[in-house]
Amino acid sequence: IKAKLVRVGGQTHKTSKIFAQNAIIKNHKGFLRSKDVEIDRLEGGEVDGERVFVKESVGGEIKGNIVRIETIKANNLITAFEAVFIDKDSQIIL
Repeated sequence: IKAKLVRVGGQTHKTSKIFAQNAIIKNHKGFLRSKDVEIDRLEGGEVDGERVFVKESVGGEIKGNIVRIETIKANNLITAFEAVFIDKDSQIIL
């Protein structure tokens, strides 16, 4: 999918590829490249964006300039080029 705005009220498939200016996704399992990202639950998916906000991350890979995660679970890979904010550190091993 290529679009300016992508809004998914359900979940994406693990083979999905999404390229957008802005993306709002309920449950993400595939690949996403977007300028602004908002995801309720990241489950093993990959996200590449400038500003990334994830409510809950379980086994995901996130790359972004500014990354904010509310709740982080096990098996995540996070690369932040400017800043990373984690609100609730459930299972963080540095």
